[in-house]
Amino acid sequence: MTSTQTSRLAWLIVSCLCFITPSLVIAQDEHLIAYWRFEEDSGSQVLDSILGHDGIIHGNVQRMIGGGVGGGNALEFNGIDGYVEILDIADFKFNNTSATIMGWVQLYDDVNEYRPFLSINSDVSGDDFFQFAKARSGLYEGRVFMEVHASTNHLFALSLSTGASLDKYTWIHFAGVVDVDHGKVRLYMNGVLQDAENLTSFDLSSASSVTIGSTLFLSGDEYHHGALDEVAVFNRALSASQISAFANAVPNEQATWSDIKSMFR
Repeated sequence: MTSTQTSRLAWLIVSCLCFITPSLVIAQDEHLIAYWRFEEDSGSQVLDSILGHDGIIHGNVQRMIGGGVGGGNALEFNGIDGYVEILDIADFKFNNTSATIMGWVQLYDDVNEYRPFLSINSDVSGDDFFQFAKARSGLYEGRVFMEVHASTNHLFALSLSTGASLDKYTWIHFAGVVDVDHGKVRLYMNGVLQDAENLTSFDLSSASSVTIGSTLFLSGDEYHHGALDEVAVFNRALSASQISAFANAVPNEQATWSDIKSMFR
């Protein structure tokens, strides 16, 4: 092996292990319970690459072939009736255990529209629920927020940016951490802490639904208008540095094993 080959090999290995994708890092986390990459090219099924929490597409949801984060695929929602229903939800019935939910989102419209990203349960049943969304203008000024509705508290964590100043048609990394051990809910955007609120309980043991791109309300269902990609759920609280690492990495392999082997052909 020449010195040039050795240098190239070292660079490629470092790229594979360090610079690339959270997709490889995420998949190695034993606390990861769901990871929807939306890499399917067609069909109505959405696959979970971890524990088989597969979903079914309802309504008008389009596949963005090559338009996702890092050049992969993603899902595009029409804001009218499109969403993904997750079929097996047993692992999402958190009962005073920590959780982290994160992914990438594109927003297509202005401050005046409510746009949900992910919801566990809803307020239709009157039970506790969790949701990640962009609020309408008014009280929450069109901000991205995460909401935890529990028996002993009802709280919102809000982004610093209003809906009017959020970038449109641009991938934004969002992450919500429910840290039961420290009694905190934290919201991050693009790896930066936006808000932290006190938490007294987090019980979703009665949850009956998990949806991506929609949420159910007594006043009527709501739907996301934009795109979503690389949505992951952990049953632990990720640290600020871990959130930042995922937000600043591109979920797409920059160097593959085939690249390494090709040097010796």
